[in-house]
Amino acid sequence: MPENKLPNAFIIGVQKAGTTTLHDWLIQHPEIYGLNEYKDVDFFANPERSEKARVLLYEAFKEHTNQPVIIHCYVNYLLYEIALLKIYEVCPNARLIVTLRNPVDRAFSAYSHFKKFSIETRGVQEALLYTPREDFVFSKSNSNFTYIEHGFYYKQLKKLFEIFPPQQVLILEFDDLKKQPEILLKEVYNFLEVTDNFYPKLIARNVTGQVKNQWMQKVLTSSSAFRRSLIKYTVGLGMSPEKRKLIRYKLIELNTKKLSRPQALPIETDRKIRSELTKLFLHDVIKLDELLGTQYKVKWFGDEVINEHNDRTYTM
Repeated sequence: MPENKLPNAFIIGVQKAGTTTLHDWLIQHPEIYGLNEYKDVDFFANPERSEKARVLLYEAFKEHTNQPVIIHCYVNYLLYEIALLKIYEVCPNARLIVTLRNPVDRAFSAYSHFKKFSIETRGVQEALLYTPREDFVFSKSNSNFTYIEHGFYYKQLKKLFEIFPPQQVLILEFDDLKKQPEILLKEVYNFLEVTDNFYPKLIARNVTGQVKNQWMQKVLTSSSAFRRSLIKYTVGLGMSPEKRKLIRYKLIELNTKKLSRPQALPIETDRKIRSELTKLFLHDVIKLDELLGTQYKVKWFGDEVINEHNDRTYTM
């Protein structure tokens, strides 16, 4: 099958760091081909699918015409070494994009996201305060509920750079995507070697926010046969499962009110969780700064927090 029908660029993570928004902006570019219905459809992490990845990808992106860049996004690829190895096997020259976010904020955002989708049923302390695992195999549960493991960026990027050359990887930061999107997009365009004078509609996607109508949200997020039939036989009649999934996500987005600031936890609860998560992430972020030559430990945690914990030893 033609290699030019397979993706040559991937957004591989991280979860809840603006990847949906970035993907949406990039595929508006006339030289970049991508499909929203395949955003976060896995081809490489699940062993049952990864063995057929080349065929599945070709089928998914077969309508591609002459755009020089074909991009695919799945935010859990970075979490699984097996997925990175398989991407290299199928698309060894691919360019990879990673967006990073303060791992404490990322954990809270992921928890709120899965709460909104009725996937998470636990209280915030039970969900976020636990002993992280070193290794785990692919599963939906491991993809969704590994709130801490997703935030060990050094550990994940170290493995990535052992598989792909660093020059094939672009590391971005969530705050830049929010605060200076035009500058960030030019950086991405140059990395992908497309014209850098295109300006997409800068609309934020997949914002956690607050549910407008609880009944509608329950219908849209339920795993019931009623919900599946409602989507399939109304707006989704005759469509592929991927397109029906996209429609459901768009309806959920329409049912979400964007908040100017996150809903606050009780101060003591928020402080306790943030303090414990910072202890877990600090050592990894220090190693991340050494790897990338960055200053994320100060930007994300601040001098005061670092000084509070710098007399302790942290181990992975």
